[in-house]
Amino acid sequence: LLATRSLFVHADVGAALISIPLVITLLLLLTRREARRTFTEWAWTVGSAFYAGWLLGHWGLLYAMADGLALVLFGMLTTFAYDTGAYFSGRAFGRHKMAPRISAGKTWEGGIGGLLIGMGVAIATRAAAIGITGEFTFSLGATILAGILVPVAAQLGDLVESALKRSAGVKDAGNLLPGHGGMLDRFDSLLFTGTMLYFYTLWIAF
Repeated sequence: LLATRSLFVHADVGAALISIPLVITLLLLLTRREARRTFTEWAWTVGSAFYAGWLLGHWGLLYAMADGLALVLFGMLTTFAYDTGAYFSGRAFGRHKMAPRISAGKTWEGGIGGLLIGMGVAIATRAAAIGITGEFTFSLGATILAGILVPVAAQLGDLVESALKRSAGVKDAGNLLPGHGGMLDRFDSLLFTGTMLYFYTLWIAF
């Protein structure tokens, strides 16, 4: 009973942290004159907070799990391997556009090349973790499946970021990194891969 009550208390606190700012910011719209434009700006601001903050927070939840450090390294290395592999495979072999209306540079050949490299890195990361600590959360079969799902999530995250930038009418999400755009342009894949890997671990391994 106490454990159940504690769970609901924590859930209420989390709901309050989300609900109260939403209500306050909506009430502030009443003080603005250009309601239509203001609501659009509010929607972008709130949506961006959930998009970047909420999704990225799953990496912290993943780290808090048993063997969390190894899982975070597994997810990030696989994600970066996919991004790098897709880039070079696309430049070398890219012919067929994956989603030309969203991102003209993405090709199926690049995606397949990145998937294979990402899967290879996933398996290698598992082997390295077992060699160092003697264990890893995923079995070989679960690692192979994760090695497929992480690259798929990475590609979807990249496409979503491209779609958001296109709808906003901008080329880059920022100018913090000269020649590369903003932080989201470099780490958009991690928003989806961290979320996917957290729930995959939660449902598959525990």
